[in-house]
Amino acid sequence: MNRRLLLIILLFTIFNNHFSSSNPNNVVNQLPTTRVEKKPNRSGDTITFCTPVCNVGVNRFIKDIFNEPLYAEEFLPNNFSHLLELLQKKNKSGDYIKSVLRLFTNKIKASNYVNSYSIDELLVQLPPMLKKHFVIDQTRQFESTKEIIHELMYSSLSSQFTQFKNAPSAFLTDLSAKIEEAVELRKVLVLFLETAISKLVWCPQDQLESWKLVRNISDHLADLYENQLITDVEDLNSLYITLIERYCVFLDIANPYLNADFYTSIKNDITSETLSMFAVAEQENALETKAQRLLRSVLMGQARLQAREHGLIL
Repeated sequence: MNRRLLLIILLFTIFNNHFSSSNPNNVVNQLPTTRVEKKPNRSGDTITFCTPVCNVGVNRFIKDIFNEPLYAEEFLPNNFSHLLELLQKKNKSGDYIKSVLRLFTNKIKASNYVNSYSIDELLVQLPPMLKKHFVIDQTRQFESTKEIIHELMYSSLSSQFTQFKNAPSAFLTDLSAKIEEAVELRKVLVLFLETAISKLVWCPQDQLESWKLVRNISDHLADLYENQLITDVEDLNSLYITLIERYCVFLDIANPYLNADFYTSIKNDITSETLSMFAVAEQENALETKAQRLLRSVLMGQARLQAREHGLIL
């Protein structure tokens, strides 16, 4: 049995176990809710993977739920409710946000896949939840980390020059902390997104719905940029490349299960040049563009489908 066949078996085992094309909202309901270690909480109820953090406290959540191997294997890839719950806690600092994002980034590394529906839902909720921690100036759009640092230094010196003259060391210490937080927040968020997107899977039975999810995720990433949660356009471009490459893997593996209308619709979308992920310029002019890369994969899949229909390949 060759490596390609083994990969196909692995991916479709994941698809069959964790996706429902007829009702994707049922994914969470199909997840394990029992625990290997049955420790009752204060009310005497058994803790399950679906138990909210607020019901047991952060320490116990980490110890008795988050640390369970099946949490990373079965629950987290399909459900980011705990991440959202922790991020939306009021009056928390940027350091707290970074800590939570790092915690879940590292946990995703133990997951074999990430459900594309769960990422789609998560990205919708991130801007309103995190914007207050990221936005520096509501009146302008920053396009790089360099611009953020310049804005922080300029605004601080302009408004607090007297403090700078009277206590330069304390002023610079405070300014350095602001700059570090602004840069690190975005760095940690991009790392989380990169890690999650690099493990995305789609269900072949969904056909064109899988492509709609790709478009949705692309638009949500653009929203993160518009809301200044991502400020470096190169970071945005890298996330788009990861998304496209991951979907190309899906197109390759799922080819025997995808129909002609599926390929035609995607090809039309790519050639329309209206998708947000294609609006970001490439790192170098000589590089194959993101649209060309995806179109190449689609055309290859279409050719394989036609060859199979004519009996040229099995």
